[in-house]
Amino acid sequence: MNLQQIKALFIQAGVVKLFGKLLAENDNSKNQVYFGPGFQALNLFPNEGIVPDSSATHPIFKAKLRFGWLQANGGVVPAPGAQLILYPQYPEVRFSGFLKGCADPPSKLMSARIAGRILLLGVTADRRVIGFVAAASQKLHLSSNPFTLHRRQA
Repeated sequence: MNLQQIKALFIQAGVVKLFGKLLAENDNSKNQVYFGPGFQALNLFPNEGIVPDSSATHPIFKAKLRFGWLQANGGVVPAPGAQLILYPQYPEVRFSGFLKGCADPPSKLMSARIAGRILLLGVTADRRVIGFVAAASQKLHLSSNPFTLHRRQA
């Protein structure tokens, strides 16, 4: 699929904002996906509220997402374990649990250390987050800003 086809699937799924991130090799299910310094990602992606995680030795906070993976047929498969994790000691936000509990996740692309992948994340009007990961071989091109690919008003 090319970028226009993927964008069309996102729009069909109800996405009103679409963001893209070039993934580093260590952005994977084991190490989590780094969303950057500070807590700006919390303003981009709707979540179900921030809660402290008292089991950690260093205080961290988690924000559950209503997340699913976009399929090539336009369907969306829920990934109920998806969440943002806030690490105040760094400070940074990471994306985690995106394969957990999902019936058809992109495991080959998101559990390995692979350079050049692109993660697309769309936000719907009803506050869901929909993801798609493209292999480097798909040769999608993002703008120089790693988190603004396309914006469409509802």
